[in-house]
Amino acid sequence: MMKNDICYIVAAGENFGLDFAPRHNDYVIGVDGGLRYLEQSHIKPDMIVGDFDSLQYNPTYPNVITLSKEKDCTDTYAAVQNGLRLGYTNFHLYCCTGGRIDHTSQMCSCWHI
Repeated sequence: MMKNDICYIVAAGENFGLDFAPRHNDYVIGVDGGLRYLEQSHIKPDMIVGDFDSLQYNPTYPNVITLSKEKDCTDTYAAVQNGLRLGYTNFHLYCCTGGRIDHTSQMCSCWHI
């Protein structure tokens, strides 16, 4: 992995368009209902993370991490943690707030980076 590699994270908040095309070493994580946005944009996720309350079904992709609905932090936080675990330090987050400002404050209160 090179310094310029990007971990793209697409959540289920308001979508104003996905304006990225992942390169060879970039990594794409769909967060719960954000998987729909990736599919609509024909972007293949490398990983899907979530409790799937927004998506309302369990996806059948090869690399799915299913989270408990009862947790202290958001699905997006778990996605970032997985990106960090894989060695990424450059993150681009899409659709992460929308009408759910509680997700923003909750995600920030969980950061331990």
